[in-house]
Amino acid sequence: MNLEADLRHLTDEIGAHGVSALMDGLEPEWIDAALCAKSGAKVRNRKLPAKSVLWLVVGMALFRDYAVSSVVQHLDLVIPDDQGRRRGVVGAAISAARKRLGVAPVEELFLTTGMHWGHEAAAETPWRGLSVYAMDGTSLSVPDTDDNREAFGLPASSRGQAGYPKVRLVALMAARSHVLVDAAFGPFNGVGNGETSLAKPLWDGVPDHSLLLIDRNFTDYNCLHRFRETGEQRHWLMRMKANLACEVVEPLDEGDFLADIALGRASRSQGDNLLAPMRIRVIEYEFDGGPQRLMTSLLDPEQWPADEIIAMYHERWEIEIAYDELKTHMLQRKEALRSKTADGVRQEVCGILLAYNLVRYRMMLAARKLDVEPRQMSFVFSLRQIHAFLIATAWLSSPGTIPKHLERLDEALESALLPPRRTHRRYKRWVKVKMSNYKRNPGRVDNTSKSRKKPLK
Repeated sequence: MNLEADLRHLTDEIGAHGVSALMDGLEPEWIDAALCAKSGAKVRNRKLPAKSVLWLVVGMALFRDYAVSSVVQHLDLVIPDDQGRRRGVVGAAISAARKRLGVAPVEELFLTTGMHWGHEAAAETPWRGLSVYAMDGTSLSVPDTDDNREAFGLPASSRGQAGYPKVRLVALMAARSHVLVDAAFGPFNGVGNGETSLAKPLWDGVPDHSLLLIDRNFTDYNCLHRFRETGEQRHWLMRMKANLACEVVEPLDEGDFLADIALGRASRSQGDNLLAPMRIRVIEYEFDGGPQRLMTSLLDPEQWPADEIIAMYHERWEIEIAYDELKTHMLQRKEALRSKTADGVRQEVCGILLAYNLVRYRMMLAARKLDVEPRQMSFVFSLRQIHAFLIATAWLSSPGTIPKHLERLDEALESALLPPRRTHRRYKRWVKVKMSNYKRNPGRVDNTSKSRKKPLK
């Protein structure tokens, strides 16, 4: 390698030193493998090489109140020219750079972090020898463009057409650390795009000796049966649908019994093992003034006490807290994402998931030093500290001082410890904001006919 190539390699390494320092948990081979996931993400002598664009996609998620061009500037992502000058980059060049990078490298890097950090975090905080995971769905609004409408669709609305197309997202999460292990997303509407359908490939991502907490909307008897029968000690826990009929087989205790569920034709596969009823355990209890029923594959009452199972089910809410952290605090409850094309949306969603895992990883390191669970750390406080770190290191620090600043960041995150949760607090669901009395806008104006388009259904 000649001197000129050496210099270019050096500038590539230090150009985004602020954001890359935050990502020191990412192994270099992970990044290389991600960038090789798409042949178009080659290393070339550009102002915005592939690695810088990867950091840009992450920065777009971390700095929602910044324009994309400002994210490039504040994270110092532009590679200097031969005279050492860092010139500005126009919006068209940024869009072209994102298009060259594509979706695959960002998705690959997110999945790699989930596979390593998520399973590692789940194994550190088990319940009775089982790593605890949670799975649930949510949605994200995207800009109202023709491309996004066609790709993702408009959800139904009681007030006419919805304001924005939406992406449906289902995630698998290490419940006690909030690190996302895997995710699947797609159009909001259409056959095969419901939460249960999107979740099917995620079941296989749960390892042996684990407990999966799921909502009753994910009742898929094929998945439930296969999940328990494949692997070793893979269990699930969920609320029972009110209309689900079962036959009591063996009473265990008051409000605790084994039962069989007769599987209908739609739930049967070609294998003989699904022709017989599925054995489950049902636990009945009172919560918030009303009766509740849980169903689970944890059949042994001595190994898995009923009162602990009830407490474990309520940890399913951890994934709802994680979605609140991601959408309300990290994305600042913005009306929609930034990207106006379908591929841009897919890349941005993967970048959001990756950015969330990076924040959670730093919190996980701080929690280890304090010997507490990562969910006992404040996400909002940690996110603010990381924002300050990124801006300060990009603008005010030389690369040689980064390790010292990173050490200070970890020390600051140790101050994010939250007080114990008030587990007995109860709130009913009330509407706090009254809907407007004005009629819903029926749609965009058709400039050719000077008439309004009919709402899309």
